[in-house]
Amino acid sequence: MLTHELTLSLFGIGFKFFFEDKKTKNRLEKYFSPFLKNIPPQHVFWVEKEKIRIDQAGGNEIFSEPFPLIDTLITNINALLFKEVKEFLIIHAGAVKKEGRLLFLPGFSGSGKSTTTALFVLHGWEFLGDDLIFINLKDKKIYPYPIPLRLKDPPQKLKTLAESASDLKAEKFIWEGQDFLYLLPERGLKTSFDLEELGALLFPLFSPGKSFSLRQLNATDIFKRLFAHSINFPSCPREAFDLAFALSKKAVGHEITFDHFDHLENAVREGVLWTTPHP
Repeated sequence: MLTHELTLSLFGIGFKFFFEDKKTKNRLEKYFSPFLKNIPPQHVFWVEKEKIRIDQAGGNEIFSEPFPLIDTLITNINALLFKEVKEFLIIHAGAVKKEGRLLFLPGFSGSGKSTTTALFVLHGWEFLGDDLIFINLKDKKIYPYPIPLRLKDPPQKLKTLAESASDLKAEKFIWEGQDFLYLLPERGLKTSFDLEELGALLFPLFSPGKSFSLRQLNATDIFKRLFAHSINFPSCPREAFDLAFALSKKAVGHEITFDHFDHLENAVREGVLWTTPHP
């Protein structure tokens, strides 16, 4: 019986969930706690212990363990947001904030985006998101999406740092021979931030065999990379183009090339990633 219910409001899109397993419901409720709101749903999820159905469509994938089911739930929620959120520019990026300084860390899968974001958080920066960042095209504000920071096969030193952090909850999973680490901030989060607070765009690039380097980008390079990492750019109105162009001219941009976790951690700890002046 699917007796456990949960409703979310995500950037104007309503989601309703019916769960068979209360533990799964409680976990998703914890992960999406900033978005708990009872509104009419556009999408309904029926979540059984081994199967997910969305909007009456049948679920073909069978999940033998809770972790892949939860991860698939998050992936499907994100996919619906990509298609239906219209008033926001969505960027695939991490985001952190400290002392009035806001950093974006756009990156493709495998680039080191999540690892770099996690390092900032573990060195005292406020966590605003890792998967997606939403910028409202009307009020030009940044709206965090602070679902868990998800890491696959993280370095042992990062796992040790996470386990000792007092303001983060770390959850570990093993699935198909790979280690997964979810990090979730314990403190509350502000609902929006002014775009004027954005100080830098950092583009991580994990590249085995390459020495650590920090290369400053010009406005054209920043714009091209923002375009590549913007999930819904083609479906957005002209305001999204103007917004990305303005960001490219205003913010400092760097490409961070690294092949070793210790080099990246040293750069985060010493502050060299965000103190280089604008050209």
